[in-house]
Parts: sequence; C-alpha cells; structure tokens
Amino acid sequence: MPRGGGRSPRRRGWRFVWLLLGLAAVGWAGSIRVSTGPAAGIGLCAASRHGQRLHRAATPGPVAACPARLRLASFNIHTARGTDGREDLSRIARLLRGFDLVGLNEVRGPYWWERRDQASLLAEQLRVPWLFAPAERRWFYGEFGNGVLSRLPCKAWQRIPLARTHGKSFRNVLLVQVEWQGGPLNVLITHLDRRSDHDRREQLCTVGALFLALAEPAVLMGDLNTPRSDPALADLLRSPAVVDPLAELHPGGPDHIDWILIRGLRPIAGGLVRTVASDHPLVWVEVEPPQAVKPVEAAAAAQPW
Repeated sequence: MPRGGGRSPRRRGWRFVWLLLGLAAVGWAGSIRVSTGPAAGIGLCAASRHGQRLHRAATPGPVAACPARLRLASFNIHTARGTDGREDLSRIARLLRGFDLVGLNEVRGPYWWERRDQASLLAEQLRVPWLFAPAERRWFYGEFGNGVLSRLPCKAWQRIPLARTHGKSFRNVLLVQVEWQGGPLNVLITHLDRRSDHDRREQLCTVGALFLALAEPAVLMGDLNTPRSDPALADLLRSPAVVDPLAELHPGGPDHIDWILIRGLRPIAGGLVRTVASDHPLVWVEVEPPQAVKPVEAAAAAQPW
C-alpha cells in the first residue's frame, strides 16, 4: 500500500467541505443587493415588432397624436407572477391596452434565460416606447425596479435613488417629462420600501417634496406601500392643489396602497381593477387640463342672463 494512502478519505472529506464552503460563499455573494445608482437621458426606447435586442434611444421617440384627455395607469406587476402562481406577461399587456402612460413596479430585468427586461417585452406587445429603471441588481436575480410605457413623446428622464438605512431593498423614483398639450407633463413613478417603516416614511417625504416642487401639471404614481391613514401621506393629500382622483370620483371607496395623485389636472374617470395577473390592483385615471370646458358647461356659459 502506498505511504499515506490511509489519509485519502480524510482529504476527500476536506475537499467536500471546501466545496460546500465555496458554494455557500458564491450563493452569499450572489444574493447581495447593489444599487444601480442615478441615471438620466433623453427619450424612451423604441418598441420592437421582431423581438431583436433593443437599446436605449438617444433621441426622443416619434411624436404621437396628442390626446385631449389622458388615460394613466399604475401597476405593480409582481414580476408578471399572478395570484394563481403563473407568470404571464400577455395577460398584463391585455390589461394595459388603451392607456397613454403606464407606470410599472416590480419589473424584472434580463435573467439567465432572458435577454430582455419585462418592460421591453410589454412594450413589444403594446407597440409603445418604454424605459426600464432598475433600482437594484443581484447576481442570481438580475436587475429589479420600475418602468414606464408611454405613447407620449419623452423630453427627458431621471432615475433618482431613494435613501435606505434600515431596509434591505434599494428603491428609486423615476421622473419622466413627456410632451402633452403643447407643454411638459411631469410624471413620478416609484415603489417605496415595504419592510422598514422608517425608510418608507423618509422615502415618502422625499418623493412628496419632489412632487410638490414640480411644475404643474404633475403626476405621482406607484406602489407607496402606504394606506390613507398614514400621517405622512395624509399631510401630502392635504397639500394645496394635490388631488386624489379616486377619492374625488369614488368617495368612501376601499383603502389601497397603490396610488395616482395629480396636480394641475382634472380627473374625469378612474378606478381599481382587481386581477389574477398580479397581487396588486391596476390603478387608473382619466384626466384633462383644468381649463378644459365640458360641452354642457360651455352651453350653459353661452346662455344669456
């Protein structure tokens, strides 16, 4: 028997231990969340009809017909995984047809077996320009964050990180400036922290202050993870010129944590759509400029005293 042959089982045992430790280290490193940081640009990405790899546009997208009224929607798509456990972007796309601008939350970026993010895949089905604004990335899970789909031409956009001190997830707010009715419309899309009350309050104060500082017309939409009873949100709702369209259109309606708030716009219609496609409802509103005069109002104004 060769010298030292008796030590082979022990060596194999140590090799197995080191292999397990190495795999554990790789798994730990792959789970670490990293912020994507700030970013800015002009224009959105052009939708593809052929499934080729898309790149961010350096110039604004084509000018679409300017609607007199806007149909806006906010949807936390839960990475397209519905309450039935199925992952299906097609049924989400069907829900989003007919909207002029959609803010998306919990959008997944390219994964091991995917070359494109979920915002671009939805944009391809709807044939609208898009932008993916990830807040964080992990090696095993890819990028994750917010997105926008817009039929309106985009003048500029900014991806702004939000503070994180107690929570595990990185969050951001996406500011998109689109062209509507001959002028800019400022839209904020965000998803606030769910696990840390401290971080959520700080993030809500930051986003709320930014919303109030923007020139009108302005829109704030997204999963705020905050009910109406939250003091910070109540303060924002009491601010002059801030309108909660669903409360105005449907007084006494159900409480919710996904919101669309507006300034310098008048709500015409809106609601919550409960769906199996996600664990969150789709929030939608239809708005018009505040100076818009309805036909009945115009007829009444034309009557002599």
